Amino acid sequence: MSKKHRSLIFGTVLLITGVVFAYYLSDCQTMSVKKALFPGNQVPDFELKDQDGKNCRLYDFKEKVIVLHFWASWCPPCLEELPAMLNFINNYKNNDTSIKLQWVFIEYDQKWEDAWKVIPNKKYPSQVTLLLDPTNSVAARFGIYKYPETFILSSDFKILHKWVGPQNWLNGNMTVNFQKLLVR
Repeated sequence: MSKKHRSLIFGTVLLITGVVFAYYLSDCQTMSVKKALFPGNQVPDFELKDQDGKNCRLYDFKEKVIVLHFWASWCPPCLEELPAMLNFINNYKNNDTSIKLQWVFIEYDQKWEDAWKVIPNKKYPSQVTLLLDPTNSVAARFGIYKYPETFILSSDFKILHKWVGPQNWLNGNMTVNFQKLLVR
């Protein structure tokens, strides 16, 4: 068998492998989108450990509007968005005192040390609860397919709004739009 013939066979095998791999990836993403939760859906309860090792359930935050944020330390868009989001949380003034607001950050990493590299010295706002999802089980139940993803949940755990991908939390309109979403 000539060298040219072997190269042609190798190239064909490589091309077929690439097509099968691309099909597999697109099918996985399609399956995630099919499982994804959207505004109006009731969200499932879950239990994860917080930064102190205590079990924390989503439904523990009943009677609060929840901003549920999925992120990971290995995700460049997450790392780009996080400082602005934390700044927004620190500076956000909820003008409607009847709305109790809770921020829940779910990090998809194997260990807390990965999160602490991004949030050094555990400096995050007091109204944020950090949870670790090392097996990605909660993110899978929500159909997360593109980190970061953020949900606003009503006090009865229905999705009011969903953002896929990073948001511009420093945009002046974000505060106005955010407040409108909370009072829906």
